[in-house]
Amino acid sequence: NQDDEFHYRAKSMGKTIYLNPEIKSMYYPRSTVHSLFKQYYQYGLFKPLVLRKVKSGLRWRHLVPSGFVAYFAMLILLHNNFLFYVPGIFYIFLALLYSIRKSGHFIVALNMIMVFPVLHFAYGLGFIKGQITLWTGKKPSL
Repeated sequence: NQDDEFHYRAKSMGKTIYLNPEIKSMYYPRSTVHSLFKQYYQYGLFKPLVLRKVKSGLRWRHLVPSGFVAYFAMLILLHNNFLFYVPGIFYIFLALLYSIRKSGHFIVALNMIMVFPVLHFAYGLGFIKGQITLWTGKKPSL
């Protein structure tokens, strides 16, 4: 979230971030689902702290994963209502469609479709906990 905070502060001062396509860098993704979950949980956990400093930084993309978590919590309570499954089915369909479009291969898409819920659930859970800790007057901590 330090990158986000820096970007927000730079933008508020009329600065822009310059991306040079000639700069080469390597990205090493997390090697396990657990470490990926921890990474996105931490992103979500500290995002409310950044948003408290930079109120104009709040976007729908910060709130949707929390809705994802709330949806699955409600799904446990309302599991006998078929209509409540429709958003989940739609989510899986969109995730699969996006995965196939981006990867071009069905097997790679199946792996990607398993990653999306991890990213969304971890970030949403972290964001909710981060909000709660701020409401209680505490700072988020791992």
